[in-house]
Amino acid sequence: KKSIPVRGAAIFNENLSKILLVQGTESDSWSFPRGKISKDENDIDCCIREVKEQIGFDLTDYIDDNQFIERNIQGKNYKIFLISGVSEVFNFKPQVRNEIDKIEWFDFKKISKTMYKSNIKYYLINSMMRPLSMWLRHQRQIKNED
Repeated sequence: KKSIPVRGAAIFNENLSKILLVQGTESDSWSFPRGKISKDENDIDCCIREVKEQIGFDLTDYIDDNQFIERNIQGKNYKIFLISGVSEVFNFKPQVRNEIDKIEWFDFKKISKTMYKSNIKYYLINSMMRPLSMWLRHQRQIKNED
């Protein structure tokens, strides 16, 4: 049995200092908003749909199909799109019931420093920390050149 690919988004605020994470109702760990791809759905459409269902935010104008991190973890294929410039004041709210318990902004530097020391559990983030940090560094360089 082939496992269904998972698509989601690493969402950063306007100054790229915070990342938006969700905690599922049946989980004690924090992760990217994400979900399984539907039959005949492409990666981008799946990501947009899952994020909208989980946090109520439409990524359509933010997503770039060339900006993503892909990992195979425990036999599952994860493709997480990299999103920047999302306002922290947006009223994030799950559109589906009994799936998402909490939605919060996290200080990205703090996560990378305390990931293995804190009692906060993260899922997927640890395996993507390095490429996320490199992408952020690149985004900040682009911003500073403008």
